[in-house]
Amino acid sequence: MATPPTAAAAAAAITKPADFVPLDTLFRVSLIKPPTCGPSGLVLVLALHNDLGTRVARAGVAVTVAWTESAAANPRTTAAPVSRSWTSRPLDLDQFSAAPLTVPGIRSLRGINALSVSVGSRSLEDVARVWDKPADGSTDAELEWTLPLHISFTGADPVFSRRFGSVTVVEPSAFAHTPLGSSVWDGALVLAGFLGRSPAWRRRVAAGPTLELGAGCGFLGRWLASTMPAAAAKSLNFVMTDLPDVMDYCRSNAPAAIACHAFTWGEENTDVAGAPWWADFAGVKRDGDGPLVLVGSDLIYNEKVHPALLAAMRALAAGREAGTVMLMSFKRRSPRGELAFLDQCRRGAAGPAFTRVALLARTAEVYVVSISAGPAPPMKEEQ
Repeated sequence: MATPPTAAAAAAAITKPADFVPLDTLFRVSLIKPPTCGPSGLVLVLALHNDLGTRVARAGVAVTVAWTESAAANPRTTAAPVSRSWTSRPLDLDQFSAAPLTVPGIRSLRGINALSVSVGSRSLEDVARVWDKPADGSTDAELEWTLPLHISFTGADPVFSRRFGSVTVVEPSAFAHTPLGSSVWDGALVLAGFLGRSPAWRRRVAAGPTLELGAGCGFLGRWLASTMPAAAAKSLNFVMTDLPDVMDYCRSNAPAAIACHAFTWGEENTDVAGAPWWADFAGVKRDGDGPLVLVGSDLIYNEKVHPALLAAMRALAAGREAGTVMLMSFKRRSPRGELAFLDQCRRGAAGPAFTRVALLARTAEVYVVSISAGPAPPMKEEQ
């Protein structure tokens, strides 16, 4: 009888260098208080933080504010809307306190259509760039990116968002980071970047049927649809799922062709006839035409949810003769939690469909893995 792999073996396998880029952290630009206007201009109280909302300090960074103003901003002119920008002198952003930053020239928000705030010179506007390598080829230097904040003033209340190329993702608030799922985490950005540079995996996920676990605010599905021709995007066989209290955030960003459904792992999740809810979705039901693809990001940092997630994976794969594969990214947030989950998969805790874990690519903090039935080798990537 073969000896099951140990946790040490799991750790060695997952930390083995594969397609590596020394990306360290993705920081977000947010506001601590709502924007206000005073006699000297627009007042912004800024912060830099990671995807969990933990603030960081940075010294000597410049802040660039760009805005679009309509003719209403200047009653003396009837000119078309114009775009303006302003860049601060280098300043220090503190981790625990924040001094207001005044943007001259904006004394009223009336007539301001949109405003964006970026910090530093490395603003991430294209997820594929998270896989950029240093110009000198070094793997020791740590790379950082910041995600600018975009604010729209065209409605009754300001709308806060992040932009990635043609994709705009609304985040409910720039001032809070709860509940979980209300903002885009690093794992989702890195996974999208991986799909952007891995045509074989992108085609497989796009072909479906695909079910996303822990979709949060719906970034990955929205990004995937944006990479496809309009006609193909309309026929995506893709379902985004998350907890019931996250569904409003998910639906707010979901493209029309992508379904959203509440999914609480470990519960029965059946209808009155006793069938699983996913039987209502073409292709995701058990007699679908092709292998079911599960995708997810940052699902396994909390060991308390591992049993429920493993149960969900077993239920989704049950009875599917065509097979099931999972493509997952995760950020190392605990010393053992993520590796413990992968070790359980290797031992068969998620069922026979999920016993082979293959490391596809990684940054300094985020790992992209596939989990499938063994002993088949991992999919060969097309670079």
